[in-house]
Amino acid sequence: PGCLVENIQRTFLLPADLASKYATVVFMANCKFETGKKRLNYLTFHDFHICAEQMIDSWTAGAEGELHTAANVDTDVDRLFLQELKEVRGVIESDIDTQRILACQYLQQRISTHPFNVLDVHFKQLNKSLLKMSESLVHKTELKDFFSDLEEKFMEPCRQWEYGAEEMAHFVNAMLESAKQLEQLTRRRR
Repeated sequence: PGCLVENIQRTFLLPADLASKYATVVFMANCKFETGKKRLNYLTFHDFHICAEQMIDSWTAGAEGELHTAANVDTDVDRLFLQELKEVRGVIESDIDTQRILACQYLQQRISTHPFNVLDVHFKQLNKSLLKMSESLVHKTELKDFFSDLEEKFMEPCRQWEYGAEEMAHFVNAMLESAKQLEQLTRRRR
């Protein structure tokens, strides 16, 4: 039991960096993520490694200080977490206009007028794509297509609209912040 990286490091006597990379392979294989699709050919192992590290830290049953069990050592995505993702859609869709306003307020303070106007126009489409993806992750078959779906439903449209990495980082942060604020507003209303 314990952290996957630490177990690999201890068992195979590997340096931390190499054990972390090996943990990426183990995690992605366990989740059966499809990475060989043509639309994903431009991604490197480093790209998948960064994503897998974030997923292990935030999406697994051992995330956020929970106790690791022998059957669940940073390799299985937490089903309760995925169920909560599915439920988020209902909360956000019930008040999508408020979330858009909150997200736009966040964006106005951080990016120039032109990218802001473009992001504002596409907000609902991008939001809907992300929410549909989060809802479908509950099904193991959908989880395996996570990277492909993210590329097709989120990244490709963003490239077509010529969004840069900085605008996308701000957009994702705006989505997170507006969702938190929306949750607080919903609690106050109750």
